[in-house]
Amino acid sequence: MSEPATCERCGERFGCGVADGDCWCARVPVSEAVRGELARDYRDCLCPTCLRDLASGVRSIRPTH
Repeated sequence: MSEPATCERCGERFGCGVADGDCWCARVPVSEAVRGELARDYRDCLCPTCLRDLASGVRSIRPTH
């Protein structure tokens, strides 16, 4: 069962399945360069939107409503 988490980048709440061994984030293609940036800039989980944005080169945070 997914655990509730809060995105370190935007503050959005989302489900993290890392404890289940099958989190959605493992299926997002992220280059090694971006992985290095993420490891440098963040210590905790990112929501699906932020991870996909950063993986595709989007650096500004989209408003959440």
